[in-house]
Amino acid sequence: MRKIKQLTESLSAALCTLDILNRDELDSRIGPEKIEYLIGLLNLLHHEADVLDRQTQASGKPIDHATQRWILQLADIYENAFGRQPSVWGSGEDPVQRRGTFYRLLELARPASFARHGRLSTKHIQSLLKTRRRLLSLQDGLPRVRQQGSPAGSPEDS
Repeated sequence: MRKIKQLTESLSAALCTLDILNRDELDSRIGPEKIEYLIGLLNLLHHEADVLDRQTQASGKPIDHATQRWILQLADIYENAFGRQPSVWGSGEDPVQRRGTFYRLLELARPASFARHGRLSTKHIQSLLKTRRRLLSLQDGLPRVRQQGSPAGSPEDS
């Protein structure tokens, strides 16, 4: 991620600091809107790479990304099927029936390759669902991306 951060930052800076002759030549070949759009995308990529780089775990027990992805995908399925946000409650001491319907779905859909004990703690699931809600609320503020991969109003539309 650090390499991507450095490359996007230097390319964006190089495009912004082009001398007038080279900038005009690029503008005439590509178009000024597309160059500005590219600079914006490079800045976005730099920002997201920076966020990912800061989230990279330096020490401690490694994160089980497969389990996290599985829980988040089941949360999407649950929300689409039942029209409400998934949630779990209770402690590890409570029976499965008292931890909520989403937890029961997790128990039923658990792949055989996952360990049976100690992997589905309600505390861990709650923190994943909280992060998921935060991400979904951030996505609601962003413009929707078309299937081709370019946002509406991009230079490709003109």
